[in-house]
Amino acid sequence: MLIEGVHQPDNRANPPVPAHLLAPNSPLILSTLATLLASGETVALGPGAAASFAPAGALATGHELAALRAQACGTGPEAPQPLVRLMLLLAAQRAVNQPAGLARPTAERLLAMYNRELLPVVFEQGGDEAARAHLALPLLGEGEINYQGYRLATADAFSLFSWEPLALRAGEAGALLRGIPFTLAYTVDALLRTQRLTRAAAAIRSLSALAETAEETALQPVLHAAEQAVAGVLSDSESALLAPALGQLAAAVAALGQAAASRAAQHAASPMFGAAALDLAAHTAASSQLVAAEADAYAALRLRQVVENVEQLLGLELLAAARVSAARPAAGGPDSSETLLAAFRAAVPGGGPGTAPYPALRQAAAFVRGYAWPAAGPGGA
Repeated sequence: MLIEGVHQPDNRANPPVPAHLLAPNSPLILSTLATLLASGETVALGPGAAASFAPAGALATGHELAALRAQACGTGPEAPQPLVRLMLLLAAQRAVNQPAGLARPTAERLLAMYNRELLPVVFEQGGDEAARAHLALPLLGEGEINYQGYRLATADAFSLFSWEPLALRAGEAGALLRGIPFTLAYTVDALLRTQRLTRAAAAIRSLSALAETAEETALQPVLHAAEQAVAGVLSDSESALLAPALGQLAAAVAALGQAAASRAAQHAASPMFGAAALDLAAHTAASSQLVAAEADAYAALRLRQVVENVEQLLGLELLAAARVSAARPAAGGPDSSETLLAAFRAAVPGGGPGTAPYPALRQAAAFVRGYAWPAAGPGGA
């Protein structure tokens, strides 16, 4: 089937050699996930994965399939597509490391969708229950898929690859409705971005020749504790609650943002700029206090929002620091500071007097998210 504007894949070409193989007793760890997400490398089932899958049996009953469809009741904004891709990988990984009745073709289709970036439409409201069902609907040829910037009916997307819907076996629908892919995807994303935040905070405050702040010092052990909690869940302990650790992390990240907002307000070019930073910091701090009381899926969603806000607050601080630096004579600062400021000014040219500041604010937050921040050295500098 030809779909206008969509690149037609060459299904005759051999798929690329997978860079990572899923194997039993080899859970994905944060560093591996970070590498896979950054590189876009493909993933396949390893030779030892065969023992994880259920043998072919009777087809799933209509009642089983109806139960799966009934849980596809997500609402609200769509989950970001990179996170949906991560959900597919986590679902396939779970099938290998926590055998629950999936057949091999089902795990292979999940990975094929991951590798081809055929991403089911998943929504942010509804928790893991709804997210699991929305991930699974395309296996039946139902639901919708995002592919190459287009939102397509699953049947149309699959036709591009000459794929047919899967005939799920008895027990597979129930197996697909287990696990916490939504919680884990949002949590992993928040943790990886928090790791980047710690490096960004150290580099940005060094522009003002400040020593490591109490907020930076306090964040490190809390981040480590959250990483350990997530590592346990990625291994085999999905029953463990994540919200307490995520709540502590959210509070520590929000405190980092409050400190950045205070410094931004001190150097702000206008009172409104400083007021905006302090207002966002206050909102972020209030939101962070709710994380620990949420169910895990919503705790992960709220934590990610807190991290996004603090990325913006660090962007505000960097924007203010860059303007102060531009207004004073060069002091022969460290090369790393000059490199950072040069890169920032190239990415965020900023507006002149009388222009609305919001484009620069958005660009500054994007810079914080995307810049290759150096690892903090001894003493946090």
